[in-house]
Order: sequence, then C-alpha cells, then structure tokens
Amino acid sequence: MPLENNQSTQALMDYLNPTLDAVDGQELLSAARFIHWTMNDPEHRKLQVRIAVEHIKESLANYSKRYGLNGVPDAVCLLICDIRHQGRAKSSQIIDALNTGGDYRKASFNLLDLGKEHYPERIKTLKRVMQLYVDNGILAKKKYDEASGDFVDL
Repeated sequence: MPLENNQSTQALMDYLNPTLDAVDGQELLSAARFIHWTMNDPEHRKLQVRIAVEHIKESLANYSKRYGLNGVPDAVCLLICDIRHQGRAKSSQIIDALNTGGDYRKASFNLLDLGKEHYPERIKTLKRVMQLYVDNGILAKKKYDEASGDFVDL
C-alpha cells in the first residue's frame, strides 16, 4: 500500500508519527533514519533538493495564477512561498498586500508584515537573510515568468 499520493500524505504521516500525544519509538526511529540518510548519502540529499525544486515550481505556477505573479520580482515570490508554507496569512491578505499598483518594494514590506504577531522571529530571519542575498547578488535579479514556469532576468 502506498504511503502517499497526489491527494494525501496521511498514511505517510501516520507511519512516521503514529501518535500525536507523545514522541514514541517509531517517530524517533524515523527521524534518526532521515537524519542519517541526509548526513551520509549524497544521492539522498540530491533527491531532497530535486523534490523541493519540483514542489516549489508547482506551487509557484499555482500561486502565479492565484496572485498574478507573472513578471513579479523573485523576492516577492519568495515571500509568498514562505507565507503559504508557514500558513501565516490567508490568500485574501496576500492579495491585499500585493495591491500596490506595481510597487514591489512596498508589496515586500506588506508581505513581511503578514503574521508578524505570531511569527516575529521568522520574519526577522527572512529580512536578514533576504538582505544578505540581495547584498551578495543572489536575490532581486530575476522575475517570475509564467510561460516558462521559471525565473528570468529582470
């Protein structure tokens, strides 16, 4: 029996963590295996990265349709992905934050404000790391292209 499919990962979650009330032996063993594989198997690490990239590309394609991200800078897209991953805000709040008439700097500030009451450390880390990436020429150089499903130069 498969542990996951396109509709659900519930069976996998149940296998990895059968009880939510306490950390049990199955959960400890599963976590230890994942850590061991990650630390000792380069192919496992490559697989994790490949799956993460595929997942975020699929997510961005959906987010682009929902939030109109075609031509939107990478930093704004990164913030939307992080918000959705963390569950910090509803779609209506994201749409409101993006409603800046194309002022993506303001949109970034608006997005960073979402969830600040419950996630202040996460937002602080995002600001710091994003600035580091901008300073190092990694971020703020591309925009999302819906046709290719990838980022292209600004």
